[in-house]
Amino acid sequence: MLGPLVTVAALTIAYNAYVLWVVRHLDGLGCPCARDWRLRFITGFTVFKLVWVSLIVALLAAGVFKVGAPAPAPLPALGFLVGVATLANMIIALTYLTRLRQEQCECSEFTARTVWEVLLWLYVAWWAVMLLLSIATVAVTGAALRGAASRVSTRRRR
Repeated sequence: MLGPLVTVAALTIAYNAYVLWVVRHLDGLGCPCARDWRLRFITGFTVFKLVWVSLIVALLAAGVFKVGAPAPAPLPALGFLVGVATLANMIIALTYLTRLRQEQCECSEFTARTVWEVLLWLYVAWWAVMLLLSIATVAVTGAALRGAASRVSTRRRR
């Protein structure tokens, strides 16, 4: 059961390490059009995400909590907050990259930035698919529970 989780964690760490490398390169250019508050936010959040995912993997590997078992009390709430922050980071990164492209910031144009943009759009698509699957799961589970509840209530009436 750890296989998919380790794969997702490894992909997340690889993506964030790549983003950190690109962002640090952009920051080191000294290019006025590449400097923006969003660059600092993306850098900070990327470091946080690397630490967060590494911590979760380390806790799982140490057996502090297990996949499939109920998570310790604060973890679901923290996971939700990290998810919201990740969504905000995606939006901020997309607006940052769009601004660089619209302003034709030549000093920031290099292949790694383009690759980051493609990877970011793939990440957005993956999030959209996961959101749709989550909504479908809730809808199907809710319908199944309503159906089971109505069968129980009709049996009691007889």
